[in-house]
Amino acid sequence: MTKVSVIICTYNSAKVIEKTLACVFKQEGLGREFELEVLVIDDQSTDQTKALCAQFPVLFLQNEYNSGGPNKGRNVGLRMATGTYICLCDHDDHWEPSKLKNQLAVCKQAPIISGAYQIIDTQNKRSIRRGNKISSPLLFNKNETFFQLLQRNYKGQVIYLSGLLFSAELKHIEFEEQFGFLDYDWLVRLFENQTSIELPNLLFTRYVEGKNLSFNEKYRVSDHQAGISLLEQYQLRYPKESRIGIQKFHGTLARYYYLINQLPKSRRLLLKSGLFPKNWFFFLTSYFGHRLVRRYIHFFG
Repeated sequence: MTKVSVIICTYNSAKVIEKTLACVFKQEGLGREFELEVLVIDDQSTDQTKALCAQFPVLFLQNEYNSGGPNKGRNVGLRMATGTYICLCDHDDHWEPSKLKNQLAVCKQAPIISGAYQIIDTQNKRSIRRGNKISSPLLFNKNETFFQLLQRNYKGQVIYLSGLLFSAELKHIEFEEQFGFLDYDWLVRLFENQTSIELPNLLFTRYVEGKNLSFNEKYRVSDHQAGISLLEQYQLRYPKESRIGIQKFHGTLARYYYLINQLPKSRRLLLKSGLFPKNWFFFLTSYFGHRLVRRYIHFFG
């Protein structure tokens, strides 16, 4: 029987972890079509996370110190995983009951499977569905999604960590631990030289509040720094794609500074961001109209 390893990193997750684990263990086909190995790696929680996890058949591990992000735990989970396939699950995500069944149905066709998901903003009471408008599984050829990621192009395969199922043959690809919470470089390396599939099915729901990690300056600056550093490593092999990706990273940080009203920083970065209409729009309105733009345009989250 196929074994799927599920890696869940926790930190003070008592309010959400029961619901998350319950939806993982309520997957259709569990025990008949596949078995689960659920690895929970805790980052030194100080609440009841450990006790709540003990109610479920999981392997509970704890980092020796608080690492400040999920990546150390993800890497521990990747090294420990014994499944044929691996999934990552955030501690507050909700999987649809058919998630694994749908992904395993096509897993022989490609080593990486993604699918549609929805974001529910609990603070602003709105939901957003993300996924291509397709009625059947969509195959992406070798390196197609890799080049999409290099160029920071969001028009191709829809990807989010909790929506991925990937072959254990890729488990040697680990997350960065310098910052401890970035995943762009992992995704780039995961998709390099691989084919992949996107499913039309809704696989999971991601819950966020109005001000999530996307609004955190430390996250934004670290993401910018690490992303550009990675792309510089690909410049000799893929100069065009890397150049576009670096410009996009400048643009993302520029829009963040625009959002928090640090307009001189925003303008400097926008000038490095390429001649994209969106960038010129933000540059010009940074002198006039930025309050109105910040009020009505959805930036991140």
